[in-house]
Amino acid sequence: ILGLAGLKGWDYWKDRTLKQHALASAEYEAILPLIDKASVSELESQLDAFATRNDANVYYDFLQFKLAKKAVAENNFDAAASALNHVVKKAANEVVENIARIRLARIYITQNKPQQALDLLNKETDAFKYLFSDIRGDALLALGQNEKARQAYLIAQENFKGNGQDKELQMKIDDLTVSRVMEDKEKSSSRTEKSTEDKQQTPLETETEVEKG
Repeated sequence: ILGLAGLKGWDYWKDRTLKQHALASAEYEAILPLIDKASVSELESQLDAFATRNDANVYYDFLQFKLAKKAVAENNFDAAASALNHVVKKAANEVVENIARIRLARIYITQNKPQQALDLLNKETDAFKYLFSDIRGDALLALGQNEKARQAYLIAQENFKGNGQDKELQMKIDDLTVSRVMEDKEKSSSRTEKSTEDKQQTPLETETEVEKG
């Protein structure tokens, strides 16, 4: 009896899940044509309604991605950030969540909010280490932490999975390496000048002391 009850419960859950999936899929297909036609605010209302009728699922996540893309194209970065935040908080799976974190972090940097971008990138998996490290470097650079940014870019370079190398990433590393060398030279030159000044002042100080004596 218990076995039959368990099977019935499983069948009920499976049927309910399939029906929800079918309804969400149909609603997703109905909203897609509106992406190009509707305004950002109208789409936000559509997606809010979608969320109330459906549990968290990839259809909702993908619609939020499309909304964010449209908002960015219209330079409405606040709306884009809001859409991606929804995905970060309610993503159907970890992969989708990480994609949302990456896109949202880039928007925060564009909005001159590098610290918020860094806070968003405090969680990562090996599969996204390259992208997380690259964007973390951009955020650190925006904060003026050049050496930490360079180290983040180097980690990104180590985890690059593509063919050859990421030329843009290499340029970032090269620029910061040159900047670091120049800073070291300036510091060395400053120390040398100070040492020379100290040596030039010593005879005068000695002469003054003799006169006082």
